[in-house]
Amino acid sequence: MFCSGAWGQLVFGPGPEDTGAQLDTIVAVVDDDVITRSELDTALATVEQQLQQRGTSPPPREVLENQILERLILAQLQLRAAERNGVVVDDQTLNSTIEGLAQQNNLTLSELRAALERDGIDYTKFREDIRRELLATRLRQRVVDSRLQISEQEVDNVMNRVPAQVIAQEYHIAQILITVPEGATSEQIAEARAEALSVVERLRQGADFGSLATAVSDGRQALEGGDLGWRTLEQLPTLFADTVLRMKPGEISDPIRSPSGFHIVKVLETSGSRAGSAPATAEPDRAQAREALFRRRAEEEWELWLRRLRGEAYVELRL
Repeated sequence: MFCSGAWGQLVFGPGPEDTGAQLDTIVAVVDDDVITRSELDTALATVEQQLQQRGTSPPPREVLENQILERLILAQLQLRAAERNGVVVDDQTLNSTIEGLAQQNNLTLSELRAALERDGIDYTKFREDIRRELLATRLRQRVVDSRLQISEQEVDNVMNRVPAQVIAQEYHIAQILITVPEGATSEQIAEARAEALSVVERLRQGADFGSLATAVSDGRQALEGGDLGWRTLEQLPTLFADTVLRMKPGEISDPIRSPSGFHIVKVLETSGSRAGSAPATAEPDRAQAREALFRRRAEEEWELWLRRLRGEAYVELRL
């Protein structure tokens, strides 16, 4: 597997080659754009191949289609938001990024293209996926990162509260999110809580976390088995931090309530050391704490921004 967010994280959207396709069924209307059945089927084939490569059992086709369609909708909305905000990625930047990707995998460009072809991935489509990932990154920098500020007091609070060794500790975690709609009734909240508790019970009885996340999670990482990657404690969402600190690898949390819904967290692995309790005072640790705070806040704000983007859009599903 290559080190590419656009490939490895299943970031995709309708490619330019699709715009002139023959008559096709529309599966979703997204503001002034449409997503077609052929686009959905192409994305579905990509996801099924990657799930197979990871050894993850796919959920029922209808569930997987809905997951992928939602991903396509969000990708289209981000593309239009980037245009409105004047965010562009020129060919020179795109070429440089792909060259860097090839180098990271000890490949030449021709070897990278050959490897893509062996995996059934069209190189033109791959380039557009990379361009869209870069657009999403620049959009996030424009609408979120550039507006965030971390105060010295916030850094002081971390330095006084968290030992240096714990700041350095990393956790590889995954989550399943059961969402609660905005303005949810008490009955809707109770239903979501009951579903989350049912998921926890299935997991603790031996169900595979990745497969279940792919099938039931409403989180953006559902198609990656809920994998959130490696995080330091201060990079974790605030509501996760205290729970994760007490967990051991392999453990499943009880449902954690947030404005988005109910989160179920699994610690996959840990690294570093928790030994020692002296407050962190060294400047490198202070810089590390500031960076961790920034990344956590940026991710939380980005998630909120995407939810607003999705909520304010006109979307008509026609599956």
